[in-house]
Amino acid sequence: MTTDKKLFTSDQIRAWDTYTIAHEPISSKDLMYRAASSAIPAILKEWELGFYSQVCVVCGNGNNGGDGFVIASLLRAKGIPVRVFKPEGELSKDALFYAEALRAENCEIESFDKFSVQNQHVLLIDALFGTGLNRPIQPDSEAWKWIQVMNACQARLVSLDLPSGLPAEPTLFLPTPDAVVQADITLTFQVPKLSFLFEEWGRFVGNFQLLNIGLSKDFEQIESSPFSYQSYSTGIGLRQIKSVFSHKRSFGHTGVFAGTKGMQGAAMLAASAALHSGSGLVTMHTAPENFNLFHAWQPELLLNGSKFEHEEDIQSLLSCYSALVVGCGLGTDKQTMNQIQVLLGSLNIPAVFDADAITLLARLIQINPEIRLPSHLVLTPHPGEMQRLLGNVKMNSYKQLDEARRFAEKHQVYVILKGAFTRIIMPDGQVCFQLSSNPMLSSAGTGDVLAGLVGGLMAQGIEIETACKMGVAIHAEAAKRIVNSGKRSLVASDLLKEIPYLV
Repeated sequence: MTTDKKLFTSDQIRAWDTYTIAHEPISSKDLMYRAASSAIPAILKEWELGFYSQVCVVCGNGNNGGDGFVIASLLRAKGIPVRVFKPEGELSKDALFYAEALRAENCEIESFDKFSVQNQHVLLIDALFGTGLNRPIQPDSEAWKWIQVMNACQARLVSLDLPSGLPAEPTLFLPTPDAVVQADITLTFQVPKLSFLFEEWGRFVGNFQLLNIGLSKDFEQIESSPFSYQSYSTGIGLRQIKSVFSHKRSFGHTGVFAGTKGMQGAAMLAASAALHSGSGLVTMHTAPENFNLFHAWQPELLLNGSKFEHEEDIQSLLSCYSALVVGCGLGTDKQTMNQIQVLLGSLNIPAVFDADAITLLARLIQINPEIRLPSHLVLTPHPGEMQRLLGNVKMNSYKQLDEARRFAEKHQVYVILKGAFTRIIMPDGQVCFQLSSNPMLSSAGTGDVLAGLVGGLMAQGIEIETACKMGVAIHAEAAKRIVNSGKRSLVASDLLKEIPYLV
């Protein structure tokens, strides 16, 4: 099962705060206290693990600084040595309230000019700038100097809500590395910030943790957003045996068109993933010389060596299947491109196009930009393949997502854009991010497993959008289980062993 939640811009988050204050009701300073308090367990955990000598909190003059003052007070109450620093300037109303409360506890708030950390056994809390930053920190400004000092010190660096200098949305600006705090951990309030989820911006964030600060659920329901995020949650999976009289054909038949000479492994992984997803039957279309290899790898696979070059051949084959997986190690020669073109003209069942099928599709689109694609088509490109689909124009990761949304809307297809936070793009332009990011999936063949998994779920009659979201979530959760077992690396076939526990 997956749980989807909306992603909001910084303006929407401020409106969410305002709505919560008005409708809970709660005062703004009490909401600030609630938010800051939510960070304490994570900070205490870091403190206990790190053998630190003290905590230094750098507070800005806005509400992010106010959160820092509250955290300093709460840590002092637990007997932790804390020093607090702030730049010159007037504090916001709520930040001033908590700064004065901190001074009443006989805690000095020192000038930032006195800040200097050479000791690596210091835990540094960055509460300088929050989500209100809408322009880059300028070189040689005071704020730029503060960030330089914080990045240069050897302390463990924890940022509140987002690293200072980083915009909440990638649409605002792309900062230079010397103008952003480079956090080890970011404790962010309520929802991830969009900038966390794109490589050029997210590299400053470190590991981020979500802190629920109890903002209004009503606002979340009524406010719209083109972006959401999901994570895997335990519970009853979608694949439920509805009758004791079920048989193999009750769970669909997946056809896998993949595996040219030298690339049989990609086809094996995709076909096995379809089987492990619960598909009742999986037929592998491959050259007859591959049969012995496939039988040895996965004896449950059905094998078919027939070629499909004409529309009547395709229609005859399609009548056998409830879903297809096409492209894993398929090859990209002219004959295969013609087969893909014929397939597209006859496709009347859900299908996943991966790898070589995407490369060939990109060529067909280049020849005919107005090509009509089947509406039940799922594409699973990595960023390089997405670039080919978009015309080989280089762009940053946010711009690529924006263009991928336009592509999905134009062609009315589903796109699973793979990456650190894999994105499922719907034909209406809605985007769902997979929040579980696992660098151990950066291994050959893991994408083939994902394609087979999604195809196998669709073959069982699971609606396309749900199959895409579930496939991506199960894929990520399988990798997480492997990591949690103690392994320090994984190969794609390791995922196959975990999938049956998760569907």
